[in-house]
Amino acid sequence: MVKNLTRKDRIERAIILIGIPILILLWMNLKGRKDVFNPAQLPPKGLANLSINLSSTSEVKKRYTPPSDWGRDPFYPQVTFNETAGGLSGDFVLNGIVWDKEAPYAIINGEIVKKGDIINNARVVDITENEVTLEYNGQHQTIQLVTF
Repeated sequence: MVKNLTRKDRIERAIILIGIPILILLWMNLKGRKDVFNPAQLPPKGLANLSINLSSTSEVKKRYTPPSDWGRDPFYPQVTFNETAGGLSGDFVLNGIVWDKEAPYAIINGEIVKKGDIINNARVVDITENEVTLEYNGQHQTIQLVTF
């Protein structure tokens, strides 16, 4: 064996020594397979002759569950209050707060509201980083956001 090989020659020999066994393994693997790619089996050019088999879609439909059947979204903490004696009507769920000093927004019962908006006959008085204050018939009620 020649000891004075250049770097290029050593790289070529390494590629050959590694590549040949890989090619042999690939050839042995594909030798017995009947589903090997055959260009003669391709459809003629153009979309007019293209056919799509949709028989497997019924299996997908069986596994599909619409979002309405999923139940509660685990990523939204559900904080509720129901003030019966105080006059606030209905349950209010604070889903989240988008905090900005100039224009904060809150998500209450899935609706995006800002300061001054009315939701279920209650006016949004204030939105802070952690809570929303609602007013109904002159009474204030605060909903706090649960943080994890």
